[in-house]
Amino acid sequence: MPFLPVLVAAAVTLSVCVPTVPTTRRYPSALAFVTADHSRLSTGSRVAVYHYPPTGNGPRHRVPLVYLNGGPVRGISVLDHHFLQRLAGQGDDVYAYEQAGGGRSDLLPMDQYSITRFVHDLGAFVGKLDKGHVDVLGFSSGAVALTRALADPATAAHLRRAVVAEPGPMDGPTARIAGQKGRPSARGIAPVMTGPRSTHVPRYGVGFGLMRLGLLSPDNGLVG
Repeated sequence: MPFLPVLVAAAVTLSVCVPTVPTTRRYPSALAFVTADHSRLSTGSRVAVYHYPPTGNGPRHRVPLVYLNGGPVRGISVLDHHFLQRLAGQGDDVYAYEQAGGGRSDLLPMDQYSITRFVHDLGAFVGKLDKGHVDVLGFSSGAVALTRALADPATAAHLRRAVVAEPGPMDGPTARIAGQKGRPSARGIAPVMTGPRSTHVPRYGVGFGLMRLGLLSPDNGLVG
């Protein structure tokens, strides 16, 4: 009995070493309606960039809009891309990029993932656009990075307007808002997940723990 926890931990660890799917990183397939251009930022991050020029017959907005997707460290969903298309249809010049390590962007060394890095990447991206001040819309973890960027004078100096959006119900003052508050759940809105699962609980926890210890490369494909 004293050795049972050790044996269980060893068995779970060994299960991580027996991959059930290909272990090389697989980038998302190309989108049919927009091209992902890759840009090397001054921070060293190589990120996938998407541009939706303004369309429609309405007035064009002079200041570009940069979108920071949620995550953290995941690709921009197709649902988000359709949302960005709608913004462009209202006259916005929309730019979006996937944070380093997410979607079609390149990975970072494990010890470089931090909110500070994402803030610096935002400042570097806006600087590389070279279009003056920009408006930034941050959703979920993108909103967290945006609010942190507002506290960084070097980055905040390039932002004209910040829109902070959270995905679900919030407490505090927003709980007292009268009228429509949105859907209580996103169930049934997002497309159904397809394809083989690369990890299973508790394999995910063990795999991530080994990555944190430096015993497993972030590019192993076992943890998406």
